[in-house]
Formats: sequence, C-alpha cells, structure tokens
Amino acid sequence: MTVFPSRIKNLNVITGMSGAGKSMALRTFEDLGYEVVDNPPLALMDVLLQDADENIAVGIDIRSRGFSAESFIEKIKQLKKTHKKAKVNLLFIDCEDAIIKKRYTETRRKHPLTDGEMHLHEALDAERKLLSPLKEAADMVIDTSDITGHAFKRIIEQRFSSPTSQKMSIVTMSFAYKKGIPAEADLVFDVRFLRNPHYDETLRPMTGLDKEVRDYIKVDRDYDKFWSGLKEMLTIIVPRYIEEGKSYLTIAFGCTGGRHRSAAFAEETKEFLETKGYKVDIIHREIEKELKMRR
Repeated sequence: MTVFPSRIKNLNVITGMSGAGKSMALRTFEDLGYEVVDNPPLALMDVLLQDADENIAVGIDIRSRGFSAESFIEKIKQLKKTHKKAKVNLLFIDCEDAIIKKRYTETRRKHPLTDGEMHLHEALDAERKLLSPLKEAADMVIDTSDITGHAFKRIIEQRFSSPTSQKMSIVTMSFAYKKGIPAEADLVFDVRFLRNPHYDETLRPMTGLDKEVRDYIKVDRDYDKFWSGLKEMLTIIVPRYIEEGKSYLTIAFGCTGGRHRSAAFAEETKEFLETKGYKVDIIHREIEKELKMRR
C-alpha cells in the first residue's frame, strides 16, 4: 500500500451527478490554491498523490476510466486509513434532475451516458443509481438545485479555504422549507412558529435583513424564550465542536418563504456569534436567488 508523502494536508475528492456543478467546484478549489486534477484513472490515484501539493482536489466521476462506485468507496477508505494526518473528504455534488435537464438543454452538451438508444432522462436515472452509494458515503453533500453559482462557490470557499486562526468555518443560512432543507446544513431550526411578516402588507416586500421585519418578529410572545435558549445552546456547543476538531458548521434557519423569519434569525445568529469572537459567513439562499433573477 502506498504511503502518502507527509506534505499532503488536505485531499478533497469531488464527485456527483453530471451537470450538477463539479466543474465549478474544481475551478473554485483551483482559485483557493489547490492543485486540481480532473478524472484521473482510479487505479493511478496512489501514483498521482506521490508528488502532490499540500492541498489537492481530485474530480472523479462516471467518465473516469475503470469507474466503479464500490471500488471508489474502497479507495476513499484506503486514503483515509493510509494517511491519518491528512484531511481526506469525499464531496458529492447533487442537483434535481429537472434542473440538470434544463442545464443540458441550455448548453446543448451531451450527457456522458447518452447514446443513440438512451435518452437524457434514462441516462440521469442510470447515473443516479450508479452514484447512490457514493452519495451515502460522502462526507459532505452540496445540492445546487436552489442556490446561485455565487452561493455555491461561497460554500466551498468557506469550508475548504486555507486554515486561519479560527479552527472551524461557521456559516449561518436562511432557506424556504418548500424548496427543501439544505443538504450541507449541520444544525436546522424551524422558525415557522413565529408570527409571519408576510401577512403585513407593509412588511411583505421587505426581508429579514430589514430592521422593521426583525422588530416585528421580536414581538412574538415566544421569541425571547426561543432566542435565549438558542444563544445558550450555541454558547455550549460551538466551542465543543471546535474542541472535537470539526472543520465546519452550518446553522440553517427555515421558514415558509425563506425571506423573513429565517433570514432574520440567520442575521441575528451571525451577529451573536461574532460578539463571541467567531468569524461567521452568511448565505440567504432564497433571497440571493431572487436577486439574481431580477438582474
């Protein structure tokens, strides 16, 4: 079994559905200073890593020669076991089939599994079944169905940028339940029980980034108890996560539309954690998507 050189510190293996955003992920890793290799034969991974940089990102998918989900999983296990000092992550990029179909239609690209007899929807079904074990084994899943390209890049940057004085990357996020829970979320809080600014005609066009909306939510009879309990919990668990060596933490808040209550709590939580000395990034999934559509 090949032993990795000691200089390798971070090895991120990127896989997932064709058209879901693997190429963008690899470009983002390259921008972060990683050595990037796309689709090497699985059998040559050990040879490839012998002379690799400290930080390397490798893209492997169904186009790779000799691809097999079972062999892929065994290789990841071997990589984690062989070089215990390196952080080895399997990152799976996913997306809803309908959106992938739309992307292929817009770009007129050909899916790797399509041929004269297999249509796109059949190719996606076959690929999803083939990759299902990898998604189950992944250390992190990012679903690009309802996030902008900019938000997707930010998620990767926040979780995989070079280590700083802060040992754990922290992100707060707002989302709409009707659009699905973010796959990358570590902690999820449902704030739909709070009074909804959507039913106030003056507040409806605003978002949780506006003071008027946040003040409206704070009047709810259970706001103070919930917010007090949340702060107490975060004060306990964030230092413990860091102590346990967790590399990243995404705290997600969901409401009906992802614009008012969830956004307000994502903002409040970011500000609270920053008073504790943590560096915190924020993503408003639905709001950012809405702004992009307006441009």
